[in-house]
Amino acid sequence: MSRDRKVRRGVVRAEDSTFIGAKLPIPFANAVDQAVAFLDTDRSKFVRAALKEKIARTMQPAGKGAR
Repeated sequence: MSRDRKVRRGVVRAEDSTFIGAKLPIPFANAVDQAVAFLDTDRSKFVRAALKEKIARTMQPAGKGAR
């Protein structure tokens, strides 16, 4: 594959990313797969969106929804 080729929107380039794997309980993995199918997306995009949401909530200043 040529490096000059344009990357399609939504695709994460290997050289700009790292792999993080996680073991999930089967019921939880099934729930993720159901959500992925409902949203017509893929697991990686779903997980990245969930992590972005969690990080954003975690990094809010105290008093703005923080526990």
